[in-house]
Amino acid sequence: MIIFKGKRVRSEWLQGCPENTSVRCSDNGWITSDLFLEWGQMFIQSLPKDDPRPHLLLLDGHSSHVYNMEFIKLLKSKNVHIMCYPAHTTHALQPADKALFKSLKHHWDQEGRKWTRMMAGQKLSRMEFFTVFSRAWAKAATVENAQAGFRGTGMFPLNKDILPETAFAPSKTTERVLPSTLPSSPTRPQSLPTPPTGPWSPLLTLTHSARQPSALLSGHQSSHPPARPQSPADPPARLQSSASLTPLLPVEPLYFFPDEKVVFEEVVLEEVPEEDNDIFNQFTPQEETHSPDEGPSTSTSVTFTDLITVPQRERAIRKRMKPPSYNLSSEEHIDYITKKTSSKKPAKQASKCPLSKQPKGKQEKKSKSPCKVCNTHYGDPEDPKATEEWVKCDPCSAWFHETCGEENGICADDGFICKDCL
Repeated sequence: MIIFKGKRVRSEWLQGCPENTSVRCSDNGWITSDLFLEWGQMFIQSLPKDDPRPHLLLLDGHSSHVYNMEFIKLLKSKNVHIMCYPAHTTHALQPADKALFKSLKHHWDQEGRKWTRMMAGQKLSRMEFFTVFSRAWAKAATVENAQAGFRGTGMFPLNKDILPETAFAPSKTTERVLPSTLPSSPTRPQSLPTPPTGPWSPLLTLTHSARQPSALLSGHQSSHPPARPQSPADPPARLQSSASLTPLLPVEPLYFFPDEKVVFEEVVLEEVPEEDNDIFNQFTPQEETHSPDEGPSTSTSVTFTDLITVPQRERAIRKRMKPPSYNLSSEEHIDYITKKTSSKKPAKQASKCPLSKQPKGKQEKKSKSPCKVCNTHYGDPEDPKATEEWVKCDPCSAWFHETCGEENGICADDGFICKDCL
């Protein structure tokens, strides 16, 4: 069964339709209870007449399947048992999802690209739909794919171990450790170890004030820093061994200022353990306070969660409606549907949408202007397209039959534009 979005099916859409195919329309293009009941009647006609054994029909949990009392009673009267798949398992247990639809999607893409190249990028209309679909369906709907679907899901031959144990494991997102349970990040060492003496390494940072430079220090000019007189008030310069840290040339040029102090500071690269490498603890600013009178400097570790409070969402507990049994043809399930439908309040009839709020394009035809293509007036008894709807071009307000509009413009859900206004 092929379902289009619309009110009625036109004969032009059935060109090239596969054999034994039913084409129907619905308001949103999805299956409804009435359409599924019609499909059930087609299913019964396809069953062998001379086979008295009971038959089994496997369905997903769509509302048109589970709560369709007329459909269930019809199939039960024909000795057909109906079973419903558990929720969120059709991707692994439904044969059509496992084999048929994947192959159909692949061949549909191939045939669609061929048709697009042949038609120079023209949009695929409903009149040309079956010219592409029939070729893809003939390649996908084979006996081999049907057998592979039942074999891959373990339905036939019966294989209870077809699904691995990893399929029943919880999602990885639920196994992440919450930030509140993570250990705090390690703090920096209070004091740096005294490095061994050796040749000068350029992996040093300089602290200075903004003055006019008098000499340029570059890693390419000399392997040792330039000598300068040292006063007793200056702290001793600590040099880092090239064996302990890899020498890195500075990106920006480093300058010496003879009249100012030059302080050499070490660059320490710390390795963070993998268990502490979390998004909430990667940013750990240090609050350091140091004074010459207070002695050695102290540091305090501040995590990201200490700075920003992550709001917690309280989810309301909602009871989900769940059928009492996966056997839809059982008496227990039929009684459940009977009580559910009897206690349900009748729905209010929706008021008709006024003309001013109707969707653009398809509007009620009140103008006496003829169709811009075939020049036929609305309501003419000799009109060969009298059963079609009329569409109106938004820019020029010209009227067209719907098929005339599809051939001479662009029809979309939000409106219609003829080719003269494009």
